[in-house]
Amino acid sequence: MSTARVAESLVKLLDVTREELPGTMAAVRLSGMEISDLTMELSDLGQEMTRGVRSSTRAVRIAEERLRGLTKMTPSATVQVLATQQKSTCSSSFPSIQYSAFLGQPNMQLCK
Repeated sequence: MSTARVAESLVKLLDVTREELPGTMAAVRLSGMEISDLTMELSDLGQEMTRGVRSSTRAVRIAEERLRGLTKMTPSATVQVLATQQKSTCSSSFPSIQYSAFLGQPNMQLCK
């Protein structure tokens, strides 16, 4: 009698496996494809972030080089640079604020 029960249990197990396994495997395949898609999206996002960081780094380096160039200028060269900036900002009708690297203070100048 116990052999009959084992055989019956085995038949039930095989029936359930036959019914459930294809759906389970399809779900596993779908999950694998979704994981693959997410991995590709994360890779793309990482590349975009890397490009953004490199671009920001370049902008900071350029700004740093320009600031170093201004601090290495002689006072008369700085006045000429500020005068050029004053001419370019006077094209607007608003007052401009100039910054003197040597004085370290903002200087309000009104355009005529």
